[in-house]
This record gives sequence, C-alpha cells and structure tokens, in this order.
Amino acid sequence: METLSREMKTAFLDMEAAWGRYIPESGKELDWFKRDPVHADERGEQILGRILAEYLSPSQRAAQPANRCQGGRRAG
Repeated sequence: METLSREMKTAFLDMEAAWGRYIPESGKELDWFKRDPVHADERGEQILGRILAEYLSPSQRAAQPANRCQGGRRAG
C-alpha cells in the first residue's frame, strides 16, 4: 500500500506501525485493547481514532515535513 501511495502521490498512514509504537508505550498488554485476536475493542478503537485524528490534524501537518507524519507518511 505504501508503494502504491507513493506512486499515486497520495498520503499514507501506516496505522499498524503507529499502533505498534503506542502499545508498548501504554504499559498495557495488547489484549487490553482487543476484543478478539484481530479486532480492537472500545479502548483500542479510541486509540486508533486518536492516531487517525492526529494524522489528519492541521497542526500535525504543519509540524512535520511534507512527506512524513508520526504514524505514517505523506506524499510530498
């Protein structure tokens, strides 16, 4: 997906990488954020929503170089 995003010159958010950084920093086990082995529970969905909101926020765009954003990458 990242390669396609680069080719299409579109923004790319690596949600899995952002999620993977958040979990160890939270001090909680991964299962605390999941309702089953694949899906996030309400807590996990809140975290995923915050990651997405941060990625889309104007302040985050201004703070990062054109092609980078915490949790993902922006085409530039």
